[in-house]
Amino acid sequence: KYLIRTKDGQMLWRNDPCGRMMDLGPARNDVICKRVLFPSSAFDCPTLRHMVIYEMSILTFSSEKTFQGAIKRLPYLVSLGVNAICMMPPTQDTHAECWGYDPISLFALHRQFGTPDDLRELVLSCHKIGIACIMDWVPNHMAADSILNDFDMPGSHLYFYPDARRDTPFGTRLDCRKPQVSDYILRSARMWLEEYGFDGLRVDSTGTLRSVNAHEPWSGKDLIEAWELMQALNDMAHSLSPPRFTIAEDLMHNSRINDTAGFDSQWDANFFTQIFRICVTLEDCNRDMDLLASVVSSTFTGICTDRVIYTESHDTVASTCSHRFPEAIEEGAEYFTAGSPAVKRSIVAATILMTSPGTPMILMGQENLERRSAVWPYPPEVDYLVDDPLRQAVYAKYAALIRLRRNLDGAASGLCGTGICLSHINNGDKVIGYHRYSHYGPGDDVLVIANFANRDLIDYRLGLTRDGRWRIRFHSDLDKTPDDSLQWIIMATRIQRDGLPFSLVISLPPYSAIVLSRELPGRVNSLSVT
Repeated sequence: KYLIRTKDGQMLWRNDPCGRMMDLGPARNDVICKRVLFPSSAFDCPTLRHMVIYEMSILTFSSEKTFQGAIKRLPYLVSLGVNAICMMPPTQDTHAECWGYDPISLFALHRQFGTPDDLRELVLSCHKIGIACIMDWVPNHMAADSILNDFDMPGSHLYFYPDARRDTPFGTRLDCRKPQVSDYILRSARMWLEEYGFDGLRVDSTGTLRSVNAHEPWSGKDLIEAWELMQALNDMAHSLSPPRFTIAEDLMHNSRINDTAGFDSQWDANFFTQIFRICVTLEDCNRDMDLLASVVSSTFTGICTDRVIYTESHDTVASTCSHRFPEAIEEGAEYFTAGSPAVKRSIVAATILMTSPGTPMILMGQENLERRSAVWPYPPEVDYLVDDPLRQAVYAKYAALIRLRRNLDGAASGLCGTGICLSHINNGDKVIGYHRYSHYGPGDDVLVIANFANRDLIDYRLGLTRDGRWRIRFHSDLDKTPDDSLQWIIMATRIQRDGLPFSLVISLPPYSAIVLSRELPGRVNSLSVT
């Protein structure tokens, strides 16, 4: 530690504000470690358009609760098919076992997880198997026992605002009016990118960072210095070699986060809110297909990659919030079956997630029907070793959707494109259909159909923008497995419907979703859809 002699003769022991690691003892001494740049590699980071993100905590991703333990579990992510992880904050937290959102340092990593070399090895291991690494970075507040508190004397506000702007719902806010403090924050971001090789940053609660009254971020009164900080952050990230991307968690549905602050993307909380409401509501008659259509097709700036979409996140599954999707749909159910509304509607929601414009993200455990909520400060729990055929079947559906979303079989490039046509909205029968495309044509055109009602719809006709031969690539029912056979092919006909020149007829089971793509006559595809 540093020993600081104050003007009045006090002797203060203080941590290095830029120290990379602390020990585990109560004294919280700094550990001297070598500072090295992340080794250059040939890793080709997927673009946001082609990315599927897995939000995870080091603490509960492996039984070891460490960076090294996470490396051992990476084959699980390869099998699932995701190509990016969003790591909940690895910074030193005030709690030993935690989410990571109470940082006491912006530079030191959480000692319980391992060493700087361990973290670099984890990122390198991810890159070797084609997985990008996003760090959840928390510059908007510091924990009550931050190493920056009273740094130069008791009662000092050297790093923090001296007035009410210091207060946030989560902790004390750094005073980025001071060039030394804003530079300190930016150097933290640059360190995580350059020394640990993170490909992008997810910036926590920019609403808290930028709002004069952090308790009411919707008030519209902002800190100009915070906007300058966000712009400088994005300029820095984009100027690195290779360039890094940035994602904001603003949650105010504010397009200025993209086009003024300069973030590449931001979390779309409205997507979660409306999908959750539509799926969880008890009565089918209250499921609003017009509302669903609006959130499926929404963007912030007209660019499909300007938003990250999700149906679960670490924020939404906390025990004080909305809970896990299956538990929210059938709260307190003793067990689930393949026909349970919780199972069927969860998979329908996942289908909408993976086929809507935006960068899809799932929360750890979502893919195997995890229903336990997280209790602060402990992160989401996941049982990865469970031997349950139902949960394994749900996992297989997620893997199939992710494979389809990434167009790994070359049959659905439209899901990575920008185009969407809301071709069918039936609020009476609770059915929605939409066409995704990039450049049109076989292998590109994708049709998504979802039935949000608890009844069979036999020989259901809906309009299409394109004719030809359509093959079912995904079916949400656990007992339906599309393959290369002719039974999964549907021919569009020149019968007008929904104001469109073509249509097809299909059967929709209760609470189901089906994804089709157009193919050339006689084409046989190599599928791995389950």
